Amino acid sequence: MDNREKILAIVKEKGPLLPAQINKELRTDVLFASAMLSEMVDQKKLMLTSMKIGGSPLYYCTGQEHIVEKFAHKLTEKNYRVFELLKKSNILRDRDQDPQSRVALREIKDFAVPLEVSANSKKDLFWKFYSVSDKDAETLIKDYINAKAAKQEPPKMPEKPIQKEVQATFADVKKPVQPAPAQPRPAPAPPKPEVQKPPAHVVEAPKPVTSVKMTTLDEDEVPEFSYQTSVSFSTTIDTDEKVKIEKKKEEPQPEVKVLEFPEDDEFFNKIRSFFNSSGIEILDFTNIRKGTEYDFIINLPSNVGSLEYYCKAKSKSKVSDGDLSTAFVYGQMKKLPILFLTMGDLTKTAKELLGKEFKSMFVKKIE
Repeated sequence: MDNREKILAIVKEKGPLLPAQINKELRTDVLFASAMLSEMVDQKKLMLTSMKIGGSPLYYCTGQEHIVEKFAHKLTEKNYRVFELLKKSNILRDRDQDPQSRVALREIKDFAVPLEVSANSKKDLFWKFYSVSDKDAETLIKDYINAKAAKQEPPKMPEKPIQKEVQATFADVKKPVQPAPAQPRPAPAPPKPEVQKPPAHVVEAPKPVTSVKMTTLDEDEVPEFSYQTSVSFSTTIDTDEKVKIEKKKEEPQPEVKVLEFPEDDEFFNKIRSFFNSSGIEILDFTNIRKGTEYDFIINLPSNVGSLEYYCKAKSKSKVSDGDLSTAFVYGQMKKLPILFLTMGDLTKTAKELLGKEFKSMFVKKIE
């Protein structure tokens, strides 16, 4: 049975497991096992938790999420509180939470699923507990939005203008027995124009949500959220005039790292000569074993510009599969493509491994 099949069988039977537990079951080189685990995660054969147990993630298979939940108590106190809240509520609207909870929701990625919800032409970010189905989440979100809308201030109705009834009064006119001289009467005042009040502004009641459109967001699609807890202070000094001085932190000046190359090392000089002839820039290096092994971070020229690489250089007559596995793991940890430099040749096993498993690694023999 291939080692990968063994790993899959072990995790299916006993998972979720820590890398050390898998390595113990597999009885193989730690770095080699780590390389295979990383590859299986990339191929979606295994899942990797965002949560860390003693600094290491858990490996598990699809369908073991409910077992991962048993490790939730390992979360920080703040994150565990939000985990419990989400588990109880099933769904949470992001903007209705306090700042700390909004940050925590983005950190408990194993249990909080981000959803972009569109309702009544408006978009909103919701979170659902990992075990809640999309259908149930949709119903809960609709009920939540409608309940929130119902609590808003009721709309104002337009006021009807009050029409005053105007009654005309007429004085009784009697014919005089004897005509008397007409007395001039004041002209009647013109009727005052009736002023009508403008109708009050009508606030339409929000339409009830009958359907929502949900989209599950990838990790890199979730809107970032951060908040500041620091408070800036100012000090007032009583002098002839009051002067206000703000306390400011002095920004640390970036240190310029000067690389000191081991000029007396023949192997290192050969590597530098190869880099110079190839137009490769050394950004940083680590002396693993003087004269035989170095690690580099380099800028490698390409048709699309300079590319950052991790480089392992070894002065060995024979390069084993273990040497390649070690370099592969370090490259994966640094999330960089890998260049392997050697003055020797690859063993048969190393060649097979390079052709099948480590196709993204470049091996170059230098003279």
